[in-house]
Formats: sequence, structure tokens, C-alpha cells
Amino acid sequence: MKKLFVQCTFFLLLAGFALTNSSFKKESLQNNFKKETIMKQYVPFNGRIKLNVANGVYGTGEASHIGSFTLSAQDDETNFPDITGTVVITAANGDQIFATHQGYAMEIGNNMLQVNFENTITGGTGRFSNANGNFQIHAMINEILSTGGASLDGTISY
Repeated sequence: MKKLFVQCTFFLLLAGFALTNSSFKKESLQNNFKKETIMKQYVPFNGRIKLNVANGVYGTGEASHIGSFTLSAQDDETNFPDITGTVVITAANGDQIFATHQGYAMEIGNNMLQVNFENTITGGTGRFSNANGNFQIHAMINEILSTGGASLDGTISY
């Protein structure tokens, strides 16, 4: 009887240890999930761009969370003044952000064109491989010089 009592006590202690250990693992997994959630918060994505639209849309700029970058866009102007297309923003280290956009252009006089785009981030490469978010580009273009400037305002998660 004493042997049975010792075996049962040992078994109960072992089961209690196993349950305690599994709850620590569960808590650890929950903490890791919370860390991942915190890392995926949206942060401001703001900057300035110098544009050249002589042969396509190209630009250079500086923005939060990316630093110096280049920009290239492929626009479909079939339904001008409505414009749709894609944007690639490339950081100095080569990491890229991909986005789609839609917007419109408006003549404002003196050979100036105001262009506004809503952009949706669809991914990227490097540290931006899982990026998502939204940003607006508001640009002023001199149609004679084919140059202009723009602001970039939005949020990004990566």
C-alpha cells in the first residue's frame, strides 16, 4: 500500500510539473505574439521628393523610416486627368517599397499642374518585404521644365 501511495504521489507531482511547464510555454508564446504585434504597428511615413517627369516619372527624396531614396512610377494616363499606376521607392541600401496609386491631375495655370495620389503599399524587399500602409503624394509640376516637387504623407508598417 505504501508503494502504491508513493507511485501515485510521484505521478501527481509529475503531472503537476507538466501542467506548470506547459502554462509557461503558453505564456511565452503569448509574449512572443505580443512582441510581434507591437513591432507591426504603423509609423509615420513622411518626406519630400524632387521630381523629373521628362521621360517617365522619377524622383529623389528623403523620408522617415527610409532615409534617402529614389522613386520611379509607371503611370496609366489613358483616362487623363485620372491617373493610375505603380510606384517603386528604393532606399539607399537597395531595399524597396512597392505601391499602387490612383489620383488625378489638375491644370492650375502658368503651365503648372497639381497632381494628387492615394498610394497603397503592397510589399517590398529587404526590411520592407512585409510592408503595408498608405500614403498620399501631393505634387506641383512645371509642365515646361518637366520638374517639380512633392510631399509624401502617410503611415507604414514593416
